[in-house]
Amino acid sequence: MRAGDSGNLLRSNLVWRERVATVDPQGRFTISDVTPGKYTLLAQSTAAAGQTAGAAQPAATWAMSEVSVDGADVAVSLTMQPAMTIAGRVVFEGATAPPDFTTLSVRLVPPGSGSSIGSGPPGGNVGADRAFTFTRVMPGDYRVLTTQRASWAGSWGLRSAMANNRDALDGFLTIRPGDTTELVLTYTGRPTEVPAQSQDAGGRPAPDYFIVLFPADRAQWTPGSRRIVSTRPGNHGHYSLRYVPPGEY
Repeated sequence: MRAGDSGNLLRSNLVWRERVATVDPQGRFTISDVTPGKYTLLAQSTAAAGQTAGAAQPAATWAMSEVSVDGADVAVSLTMQPAMTIAGRVVFEGATAPPDFTTLSVRLVPPGSGSSIGSGPPGGNVGADRAFTFTRVMPGDYRVLTTQRASWAGSWGLRSAMANNRDALDGFLTIRPGDTTELVLTYTGRPTEVPAQSQDAGGRPAPDYFIVLFPADRAQWTPGSRRIVSTRPGNHGHYSLRYVPPGEY
């Protein structure tokens, strides 16, 4: 794949930006007709053909190398290494008792794969100790998504998903080779709220509008951004925007 391309190296749907080869029984592969440039070469193990459903899967392995192509053939050797395990935990901030967090599941979803449940590494179910684990994790960028199998009482909302001093809710969780990243999800029972009222020039309620709050920084204008919030005013023009992260809008 072209070096620097946005997206996950393993499961990107941008097929036209990738070249794929299968490794033969001797461990050899060839990728032909490669134009000059800088590339990232990544190998990923797959389940054996004809494997019985439910059978124990072999250990996942991967290898990665940067390659420069200048018009001449290039020989590259890749050494496979075990996939990584990423651990995490859930924190609740608030005066009331936390909800039933065992109904919560966390997912790591590669870009370009929508919200498909099976598109990321396995794991992510939150246990009684508020911890969760992902196995068979490969290097790449992931969106952090959460789902609940039951409704929660109260006004609990996800405030942050911190890893390596960065909030993955504002972009991607980047997993690099050899990372021992801990992902900490913090839920708050005291959500930020922006109450307001919509009026016309005469001071009368103006309910027939869509209200959109968006960040001043254009770099944060991304699909699904938690910093882009919309609502409709009530009949009296009153509305409220909740779970708005700190920042300029």
